[in-house]
Amino acid sequence: MKTTETPLDSKRIVSVDFFRGLAILGVVLTHCLIYGVFYSTANALATVPVGLLAVLSPIVLISPMAGLFAFISVTANTFTALRRFENGAPAKNVIQPLLITSAALLVIHFLFSLLLKNSSASMFDPNETLDTLIPASIRQSEWIFPKFENLLFMDALAMIAISGFTAAAVIAILLKRKPPRERVLRILAIIGFTSAVLSPYIWYLFWIPFEYFYHAEGVLRLLSIPLSFFAARMHCLPGIFPFIIFGLWFGVLLHYKPTYAEVRQKTRPLALASLILLIVFVGVKLLFTLGRETAVGAFFEKAGLITAVAENSPDVLTGKIGNAFLDYKTLPTEFQFFGAVLIFWGFPLLLKIFDFRQPQDKAKIAGRVHPVIRFGTLSLTVFVCETTVHTLFAKILHTLSGVPVPDMKNIQPDFFMTHPAVWLSYAVFMILLWAVILKFWEKIGYRFSLEWILVKATAPFRKIKSEKLLAAKPNRPRS
Repeated sequence: MKTTETPLDSKRIVSVDFFRGLAILGVVLTHCLIYGVFYSTANALATVPVGLLAVLSPIVLISPMAGLFAFISVTANTFTALRRFENGAPAKNVIQPLLITSAALLVIHFLFSLLLKNSSASMFDPNETLDTLIPASIRQSEWIFPKFENLLFMDALAMIAISGFTAAAVIAILLKRKPPRERVLRILAIIGFTSAVLSPYIWYLFWIPFEYFYHAEGVLRLLSIPLSFFAARMHCLPGIFPFIIFGLWFGVLLHYKPTYAEVRQKTRPLALASLILLIVFVGVKLLFTLGRETAVGAFFEKAGLITAVAENSPDVLTGKIGNAFLDYKTLPTEFQFFGAVLIFWGFPLLLKIFDFRQPQDKAKIAGRVHPVIRFGTLSLTVFVCETTVHTLFAKILHTLSGVPVPDMKNIQPDFFMTHPAVWLSYAVFMILLWAVILKFWEKIGYRFSLEWILVKATAPFRKIKSEKLLAAKPNRPRS
């Protein structure tokens, strides 16, 4: 039997749940290591042995790909919205839940930025740290209060909220105009690739007023809050917009129940174009990073795409290249095309493995990877809570290592940091801990999780019952 010729016809795309689960697993892993063990990315890069850093380099490369959360969220929302409309739901009942959920995520984002987020460096003063109330107070053993700038830092919650509003607007147009599928796919592809090329320059146009109003006095300073959605670090709209568009592209494609051959036919040219553009933009970045005295190189540095060489870098060349790709204010174009390569090459492969199968085969393989799918089902709750959880356990291990309260301006390596076997065991423990928590939470239908609350809150606006927590009850066939 050729599973790849089985048309996609499902209430739920297993690949989306698996992809989301992998993404949040990556968040738990990277956050507990970077912020729990080493307190910051810079300290992690300075402390981890070079050989081990090379082994972990895929995580370093994937971790800035937070735009993949936007992609997978928009893919799922678009697919679900178009299917509900096709099944008879009014356009209003298709769009309203998405808008309400996105608005709720914005509220959660601002609370998270003040109370629960990992500490991060200021966008305006690299020597200043933005702490949040609960994790920082646990780490320092005293009350630490957030600053105004905490409200301006765009995290994954804000990114998904922005994605939801943008997707809702595009879906509303699609439901009203009902354009031909091929035209929609062509236009979305053009917009996605063009926005990736232009995004740093669009970001820079917003950064100028954003920085101005941040330093303004009085009420004018509040204008920096709405501008932060377009100019704040990394997860603002210009940096993630291509991922939103690619999510819309896949959502539209999958709605028409294609075969795997049709999916590959549509994605192969975009995958090749992404790879070529990735190579081109990496080459350009290297050229002007190593020759930043040129006019274009100077603009790259001014626009935040490359930064000054680290003074303590043991190798000037390595320092230049490392800073160029790992230290930036907005998500660089080459990272967006790296994400596009993962999307147009990798996501079709996941679809082939999980979704282009007969129903019984699909149920079997979904059952095998269900521990990962649990993470995807409760990704919002895990994301919001994991910082506090890993901070508590890291605090215990740092205290046992003799450093109960770190000096965040001059972090000194302790036993916990300098023994890879210890902190790798800690990372495995954190993943297993969450796996156990989610398994038991699943038994009560994920009651009182953020996802459960959002489903209940938007239920009055739906004509069709939400399937958000459907993955909590896998339909495993009997052998």
